[in-house]
Amino acid sequence: MASSNRLWILVLLGGVVGWYVWRHYEWKGLEQVFCPSGWAGKESAEPTALTPPVPAGRTTLRIGTFNANPLDAEKLSHPARLAALVQLLRRFDVVALQNIQLPTAGPLFELRDHLNAVGRYYEMAFAPNAFQQPGRPISAFLYDRAMVEIDLGKLYCVEDLRGRLSDRPLVGSFRARAAHPSVAFTFTLVSVYIRPDRSQEELPLIEQLYRTVRKHSPGEDDILLVGTLQADAEWLRQWESSVHIVGVVGTSGAGVPGQTLWVDNILFPRRATVEYTGRAGLVDLVRETGLSVQEAMALSEHWPIWAEFSIYEGGEPAGMLLQPERVAQ
Repeated sequence: MASSNRLWILVLLGGVVGWYVWRHYEWKGLEQVFCPSGWAGKESAEPTALTPPVPAGRTTLRIGTFNANPLDAEKLSHPARLAALVQLLRRFDVVALQNIQLPTAGPLFELRDHLNAVGRYYEMAFAPNAFQQPGRPISAFLYDRAMVEIDLGKLYCVEDLRGRLSDRPLVGSFRARAAHPSVAFTFTLVSVYIRPDRSQEELPLIEQLYRTVRKHSPGEDDILLVGTLQADAEWLRQWESSVHIVGVVGTSGAGVPGQTLWVDNILFPRRATVEYTGRAGLVDLVRETGLSVQEAMALSEHWPIWAEFSIYEGGEPAGMLLQPERVAQ
């Protein structure tokens, strides 16, 4: 009898362990093409320090995306470019950073420390195996812990099992802190970097990528696709029709003579994400940082873009919805 009981205990434990392994490591069998393949590492974990205070009076979040093209050690060691980058990134509550080309995570944490030197509470999040493939660009999320919290259990990369995506999209889930958790805006960011010479091969995969992340985000309807998508108006119309996402900022000229600066994309479900306030735009690197045109181009050929969202799920407390203004600035 005792032997039988021990057998049942072992079977039960085996089932629990099997479920845990399947849940955390074996998603490959669920998708033919895409596979979440990462979770939070120690380097990107929430600090053990006390939770910072929420700034008073804040009712919106500014979410951005920026391709520093690339963000590398040379750029971070250049005093003027580093100062401009710090000034720029402090404008955002959450920003997805693409095309990071660094050998280790150290320079990212040094950048974070520069951002926090004035009493801010920024942290970096990225896949734990991000730096295991030298030369391969990665993405990261920079977020202000005073304004948002990240669910590190839902931080992962998406791997194309057929090798058609040259760079792995990074997925992270966030919640606004300035509202009570029961009514706070929650959202998932999908950071994508498509190289110009890979747009023909990779743009057709974006719809499937979005559907896959949505499938593995039960209960979350605010899934934002951000980053360097190389998408023109035709692709944006196609995604609006197929997966019902709309873009608030797309590709445009930046007004620099002889130069076309690629503005990246922020897209979200047009029906679900009523938290969008209608305010969005790009950051003019010349006007906003004081750099010359040449210095701005050396910092990046991409200008950061942003969109503003209410901190309340549904747009306002008690279910009152915002009516977005159709402006961008």
